[in-house]
Amino acid sequence: MAEPADVNLPSSAAGDNTENDRNRTGTGRASGDSGDCSSERSQGSTKSVSLSGSVFDQVLENGRAYANQCYYMPCDEQEQTRLAITHQCFMSILNGQRSFQTIPRSARRILDVGTGTGDWAIAVAERFPNAEVIATDITCFQPTNVPPNVFFEIDDAQEEWTYAEPFDFIHIRGLSGAFGDWTTVYKEAFKHLQPNGILEVADFDVVQMTEQIPDSYLSIYNGACRSAAERSGSSIGLDHMKKTTIEGAGFSFAKTRSFDVPLGTWASDPRKKVAGKMALISMLEGLEATSIRLLTQHSGFKPEDVRDLCEKVKEELMRPGVRPFVRCQFTTLINTSKKQTISEVVDIDLSRDEDSVTSLAIASSTASSVTAFAGINSSQKDQNAGRNEHLRSFRLEYPPRKTNDGASANGGNTPEYKGQTAPLGRASLFKPSTATKKETYQRITRLSRPSKVNGGQLGAIATGLAPEGEIVLFDAKTSGPMGPWVEARLSLGKSKEAADVDIIGLHDTEDSAPGTFAVAYCTDDEVYAFTTTLKQKTMPEPRLAYGEPLPDDLAGARNGPKFRSLRFITSHLLLLLQNRPNRKGADLLLLELSPSLQGKIRSRKRLHSGINSATALSVTHLPASAPSQPSQHVVAVAGQDTSISIFTLEHSQVPPFRSLKLRLYTLLRSVHPLQITSLSFSTFSPLPDAQRSTSPQYIKLASISVKNTIVVHTFPLLPYPPPSSKSPRQRYVLKSPGRSESTSLPFSILISALTIAIGAFLLQAFTEIRGGTPGYLGAKGWVSQRVHDYIAVPHILGNAASISSILDHASTSSSNTQQQPTDTLSNIQASARDSPEQAKQAISSALDAASAAASELSDASQAYSLTAVSTISSAASAASSSMSSKYHHIRDLLSRHHHHRRHDSSGSDDAIPHMLIRNDDEGNLKAGFHRVGQEGGNALKKFEELSMKEKEAWKERLQEAGVWAKEEGEKVLKG
Repeated sequence: MAEPADVNLPSSAAGDNTENDRNRTGTGRASGDSGDCSSERSQGSTKSVSLSGSVFDQVLENGRAYANQCYYMPCDEQEQTRLAITHQCFMSILNGQRSFQTIPRSARRILDVGTGTGDWAIAVAERFPNAEVIATDITCFQPTNVPPNVFFEIDDAQEEWTYAEPFDFIHIRGLSGAFGDWTTVYKEAFKHLQPNGILEVADFDVVQMTEQIPDSYLSIYNGACRSAAERSGSSIGLDHMKKTTIEGAGFSFAKTRSFDVPLGTWASDPRKKVAGKMALISMLEGLEATSIRLLTQHSGFKPEDVRDLCEKVKEELMRPGVRPFVRCQFTTLINTSKKQTISEVVDIDLSRDEDSVTSLAIASSTASSVTAFAGINSSQKDQNAGRNEHLRSFRLEYPPRKTNDGASANGGNTPEYKGQTAPLGRASLFKPSTATKKETYQRITRLSRPSKVNGGQLGAIATGLAPEGEIVLFDAKTSGPMGPWVEARLSLGKSKEAADVDIIGLHDTEDSAPGTFAVAYCTDDEVYAFTTTLKQKTMPEPRLAYGEPLPDDLAGARNGPKFRSLRFITSHLLLLLQNRPNRKGADLLLLELSPSLQGKIRSRKRLHSGINSATALSVTHLPASAPSQPSQHVVAVAGQDTSISIFTLEHSQVPPFRSLKLRLYTLLRSVHPLQITSLSFSTFSPLPDAQRSTSPQYIKLASISVKNTIVVHTFPLLPYPPPSSKSPRQRYVLKSPGRSESTSLPFSILISALTIAIGAFLLQAFTEIRGGTPGYLGAKGWVSQRVHDYIAVPHILGNAASISSILDHASTSSSNTQQQPTDTLSNIQASARDSPEQAKQAISSALDAASAAASELSDASQAYSLTAVSTISSAASAASSSMSSKYHHIRDLLSRHHHHRRHDSSGSDDAIPHMLIRNDDEGNLKAGFHRVGQEGGNALKKFEELSMKEKEAWKERLQEAGVWAKEEGEKVLKG
């Protein structure tokens, strides 16, 4: 017997709950002193708790103890054991979590209705030590040692709730059949929830079998219990979780998830086996507990007949080959009655065999519903059979808008909300995969904006993980994307996939017929574009608009820049999002398209340094007030660092685009706990005219992450220009446009000049104070003498005139010194020009003479002599670098020679002075200019006339001399 396909447990719980199927908080109130059961909860404080135990009067019937005369479930030790097992069963179903819906970390008040043994309340109190957890029941058999933040109270949930403060999370579990009027309970919960507070209801249905056995004892048991419950004024099963029961309570959203839990160990999944064992024990223990009071009080059964029927059901379920299961259902309700809160309002129920939603796009919307297209793979069985109906369409209803006072837009105070989700169609548009492992899915779903003028709406879908990439166009105005509505197909080739696709209508272009669209798509390194029309049925040949081919050494590699996404700004302007190689950052590129669809990059903006790679892109248009006026686009980019960068782009609506610049509006950091997967702006529809009395206008940006978190940011818009009598026509912008290009350039030049002037002024003042320049500004007097002495240095200019003045002053101070150091300096400099060796001899002689003179001078003369020695030493340093200077001279000649060749227009080689480089008798390089025809010219060779060996020898010689580098090439040596 095959395992049923719908017997599945959740792969991961979304939150924090695991109550027990336990004590059903019933339709009566326990007798006894409620104070003995309530934990000590002092005003404004919490402290350790001890419970006094069961001090109330119990009702004994048929060997079982009950809390009162009404509620059909017992409260004895046997039942408490069953409740503890049921609690562990829920824990297993939810993968150890405490609830299916996540309990917010900020929760401060949590309520557990029908707590039973209190296991769930205790677990949540330990998980949220800063929250106050209140657990209620009509009886009291909770443990005595509990966390200080949990409080047990005896209360009947069917009566009016009297809590002074609302709750962030309310939990009800295992109370099937406990209340005769569930709507009243839901209304009380709604009233006592915070805005955006959560109510979670969980329960088990009656036991079923994968293959029904006619006239089985199980069917007799279930039928008898249902009839008896109805006679008692309640119902068992999951009737209390139906949408019709919830609608009247005020909740605007109901989300339901069901899981079929196998009873026993017949499931193949090890985790299901664990849950199945506990569920089987709980069910077997609960057969008598559930039925004996119902059947004896309301159906005329005798106790022994009930026990006999229960034994027969046990034997039947334990028979080999029988595969029983029980359905576990979770329903989440959210109070969405307040503005500025985020909540789910629509839920699409899909088969458990089908894949999750991989892409989504909104086709059209009304005041109460939207039409959406989604990518959802069929079951693996259907995929293997070649029937993957991956493209689905739905109509999704949502609550009507409310006014500021909470009333609905149509005048009603509590609008009726059905919350219906209607499937419109499904289709398989991709070619069947030929791969052994079927992994193809609908990676991209993109629609053009709805337009009455353009006569239609075009949709595009693209494959993911397909052996051969494919793009399919379809008519999105139809009720379902079936075969006749497919417009065209495009095959991308093996192992190629579209990174993104976008569509824009061309109705705003005079030479475009209605129903004409521009389509663009990008691969990792190329952008393609083409135009098409509805009902064309053939895919036009895409044209390569822009590409960034890799260098030859990287051909075939995967570490080049990759396009991540693209969006049309206008039909002639594309915005591209590109990730740099090796996660080194990301860029936004503006690509202008010519009439022939050839692209040219007009602007490039690098995202902030914290982004290693970008993950999502969204764009919204803020229309212009007139076709001839510029408009603004708002751009959002998500980075792998969970940040969102917001930019504005001001541009004309048609070419030429004179100035295109992305301006950063704001950077939102750490928006989500994990990586952002998608962004989506709201569509802005401007008012006909912006007046002072017009209410503020906004755009919203929604983002989601891999952790299934959603964040919505609201951005206020500004009327531009501001409302005034002189500017009757206005538009809305996120950020006021900057200066025009004609005014920004002179302004930038003025600021740059002013900055340079201030810098030069400060530098001159500092050097004057320091003593490096003459006192043109008189800056020495700007500071105190103490500061001046601290930063000042002696001012000595290293030239012959300064040295001569110093030497003249020293000569005047010493009558014994007749020889002027300037003569010595002149001799050294002349020797350095003739020969380094002669310069060295002159320096040595001068130093000896200066040292001898210093020993004979007085103190004043010694200062002169030491200055002379310093001067001569400087000359020695100049002489020692004379060869280097010669080599710099050669480099200058090379540059001049190359300049002559580049700028000569005569075409005659004789008109260009050739540069002669040779070795002198001592092996040194000599260089100069030489014209053809000069004496000795016939014995010379041009560089290009040398043999390969001679060329290499000369290049090595020039490199050693430091006058030529290999990177400069041979071009500078030619001629």
